[in-house]
Amino acid sequence: MSALIAAARLGNLTKVKELLSSQKNRAEIDFINSNGNTALMLASGYGHTEIVKTLMENGANVDHPDQHGYTPLIWAAEKGHTEIVKTLMEHGANVNHPTQSGNTALTWAAIKGHTKIVKTLVEHGADVNHPNQYGKTALIFAAEGEHTEIVKVLIGNVANVNHSAHHDETALTRAAEKGHTEIVKTLIEHGANVNHPNQYGKTALIFAAEGGHTEIVKALIGNVANVNHPTQNGNTALTWAAEKGHTEIVKTLIEHGANVDHPAQNGYTALIWAAKGGHTEIVKILIENGANVNHSNQRGDTALTWANKNNHIEVVELLLQRRKHDLTNQGHIEILTKSLEDASKTEDITLFAEIMNTQFPHGRQDCPANIREGFNKFFDKAEALFKDYCKLYLGMYKTIYDKTSRLNNDKPISHKKLLSFLALFSRRKSINEKEILKNLPKSLYLEILSYINSLNNPIAIEANKVAKNIFILRDKKVQEPDVVEPAAANKPPRPNRG
Repeated sequence: MSALIAAARLGNLTKVKELLSSQKNRAEIDFINSNGNTALMLASGYGHTEIVKTLMENGANVDHPDQHGYTPLIWAAEKGHTEIVKTLMEHGANVNHPTQSGNTALTWAAIKGHTKIVKTLVEHGADVNHPNQYGKTALIFAAEGEHTEIVKVLIGNVANVNHSAHHDETALTRAAEKGHTEIVKTLIEHGANVNHPNQYGKTALIFAAEGGHTEIVKALIGNVANVNHPTQNGNTALTWAAEKGHTEIVKTLIEHGANVDHPAQNGYTALIWAAKGGHTEIVKILIENGANVNHSNQRGDTALTWANKNNHIEVVELLLQRRKHDLTNQGHIEILTKSLEDASKTEDITLFAEIMNTQFPHGRQDCPANIREGFNKFFDKAEALFKDYCKLYLGMYKTIYDKTSRLNNDKPISHKKLLSFLALFSRRKSINEKEILKNLPKSLYLEILSYINSLNNPIAIEANKVAKNIFILRDKKVQEPDVVEPAAANKPPRPNRG
């Protein structure tokens, strides 16, 4: 690095003047260091105004670019050095010189929010619509950076408000996505196309709805934005707002005609997205506005499927209430069949019990033949699950477990008792054999005891006696039902507890 470059970078005006008093140093005023920088470039970037003036008076090259195409003017504009920008412009700097990526001094001033510099550059002929290599103009950068005054300056100097960059982004779509309300309103006032879609079909309204920018959504709708415009994947502003949990935006969109049952390409509706995310208020709003609770996506999943899978209990209850209402007031066989299919697919025991108790109080034998097959497998699985728990209970001792292997064939379980058991295990996914006895709820313990006693099986009754001590030690409040003692001759030997 030459002494002149070092002095210019450090802002040592005295040293710069001393060096330039030499004819030799004046001849090397545009010496380039290893990074392609000159003394003028570094002085401009670091904001040393008097040094810049001194170098210019001694003939420094005002437009020398570094290895990336940055000139002293671009450096000064990016860093916000207004006086240096004016000095360079007075000495004939090229206001529209681009870097390798296509950004000009105006582009950088807009990106960084330097309003005074933007005004100066525009006054000296800067091209307000110059795009960089990605098609982005100063207006697009200013809009996404929330530089409101710069947006107004550029529009006032005939910037194209509808210019689209690569991927078809405009100043409006960028401002809407970022949530810059005042800029969105300014752009709309000056003719921005509110329904312009980007490469993927997303409009300013969809961006605003996704981002939760309520005021922008209202401003766009107030200027005739299409509330039902779909993206390439079929999602609308409503589906995005529902997925992200933006309740007020969902209300606003529905009030202005959004289709609550519009499905995306994968079949997801706003209700399915809201249920999946556990957005209870949005689910309620959608249901109140007639959303179809029975709609399924391409994989056959409904809103209830996802709410159940993600353990959103309040949402499950809302959906079940709606299902119950539909079953009670409409009685459509299609709704009933769909509900049973959902119960079978998700192992949603609460739904299954609700339907069975409401529609078929005496069990599956009451069901119409044309839908009975739709849930028989689930009913059988539930019955087997109950008996598996009984066997685990009895299986505290290996000898007892072996002797009760025929338990599944001993006696059928009543419809009422099975549903009582199922209600205890709503949304349970699996049996953990090691933990089941440790964590067995008191209510289930009593239910199992009652069932086993009803078998009048000596082996089962003996197992109850063995288990009694375990549960009393764990929870002294547990009370077992009365045990029917078998004849003494039928009693098996007490198992070895050692």
